[in-house]
Amino acid sequence: MFAKIVINFKINIPMRLVISAAISLRKKSKSFVLLLIYFFNISIIFAQSNNESFVKGQLLFKIKDNIPLNIPVQLEINFNTIFFLQDLTKKYDLKKLTKPFYALKSEILQRTFCLEFSDYNNIDNIIQSLYKTGLVEYVEKVPIETFDYTPNDPRFVDQWHLIKINAEAAWTFSKGSKKIKVAVIDTGADYDHFDLKANIWTNPNEIPNNNIDDDKNGYVDDIHGYDTADKDGDPLELPTSNYIHGTHTAGLVGAVSDNSVGIASIGYNVSIIPVKVSRDATPGTPVNSYEGLSYAIAAGADVISMSLGSAGNGHVTYQNIVKLAASKGIVLVGAAGNNGNTTKNYPGAFNEFICIASTDRYDVKATTSCYGAWVDLCSPGFKF
Repeated sequence: MFAKIVINFKINIPMRLVISAAISLRKKSKSFVLLLIYFFNISIIFAQSNNESFVKGQLLFKIKDNIPLNIPVQLEINFNTIFFLQDLTKKYDLKKLTKPFYALKSEILQRTFCLEFSDYNNIDNIIQSLYKTGLVEYVEKVPIETFDYTPNDPRFVDQWHLIKINAEAAWTFSKGSKKIKVAVIDTGADYDHFDLKANIWTNPNEIPNNNIDDDKNGYVDDIHGYDTADKDGDPLELPTSNYIHGTHTAGLVGAVSDNSVGIASIGYNVSIIPVKVSRDATPGTPVNSYEGLSYAIAAGADVISMSLGSAGNGHVTYQNIVKLAASKGIVLVGAAGNNGNTTKNYPGAFNEFICIASTDRYDVKATTSCYGAWVDLCSPGFKF
């Protein structure tokens, strides 16, 4: 478990002290130290700005462990498969039942389902009806998450955050490795971008465009990642979108460096797995990012970056997925948020995450950054 650092943000703490404390907490290989440092750079620039709100017409629920189940390992599930839902389909306008984590080998998540319905006004009654069966461990609403946008700057001389964290010194120890797979869960990425293409992960066990799940990981044609929002194997961030976020974030993590064009990245040589969690039609709005986290686990990511989230108390389903990722040794990094208050933002506030707050070029907490004892580290993320 990554120890929590309690920081009083009323005191100006030099970044070098925070970085030194962070590295002393977990002495790993030089490659890990490099990855940890680069997340100081990326995680705050796109920190989330959130309010507690929920997706209309969706509920997550888990069936108790002692209830026998014989449900196929697939995404869409017939209502008749779960006997106690049959009466609810008659009473409420239930539209769809899915098992969003079917690809993960987890007993807990194999018992977790997403119920979709159009009878929005009866959401509380549906929750009560599920609990009354006595067969459900929990029911919860699906939180709405948000992104924040920061424009790209292609000039290294203006990448003050790299200078601030002494990135050039870190590169003398390690420039990353293609073996290190970093999943960037965001709005997708332009994987053909001239400054990203060489560092984009390619699934070695998947055959392109044959509509077959060749590597049996539960996802069809995931050559360069996956789009869990639109449910297809293309995580491309549309170039026509006015909301370019994921490409920027992926570039900060792992843009091709020392190539005389574009920008430098602290990850340098890492492999980027783009995971798209926003629909083409609504690029600025994340959709059930926990599904993106599930894909990143299935794809074998070593590090997962999530610069998005929602305020609240943390949801059980999300927590179960996070615990699974942590149990596999995946390094989880999330932003603290941009509301400028002490409200916890998830998934970054989960204990398994390294939660990053934002500082300016003078090592002072950014006015917009969330803060509190639940924050682990600080990172340059606010220019002035």
